[in-house]
Amino acid sequence: MTKVLNYKKYHLRDHPKLRYHGVPTWPPDWGGTYKGHDLIPQGEIGILRNVEKIDANSFYPDHLLLTVEYNGKGYTGGLWIEDSEFLEKIFDLLKKNKGKKTEEIGKMEIW
Repeated sequence: MTKVLNYKKYHLRDHPKLRYHGVPTWPPDWGGTYKGHDLIPQGEIGILRNVEKIDANSFYPDHLLLTVEYNGKGYTGGLWIEDSEFLEKIFDLLKKNKGKKTEEIGKMEIW
């Protein structure tokens, strides 16, 4: 008897494993240096410039640190994922897609 696995594709932004304690983590909350008149960017903004895997320490679990460029400024945001295998999968995917808009990345279909 052959077992058929039924995998469902999701847009990255909607994937059920992109959560931390039940809260969606895509897109990250962006941070950076701000002046009094600057608006804090939100959502799928800018172009992905870098992604780093941050190893767990006594304060935080493993997570990814994304850097984007938006309106000529750099912003960073943490991407928290509870499933360590899925974190590695997303890390590899994001490394391969540096230079793309975060909106495009959010639309990518993944298992």
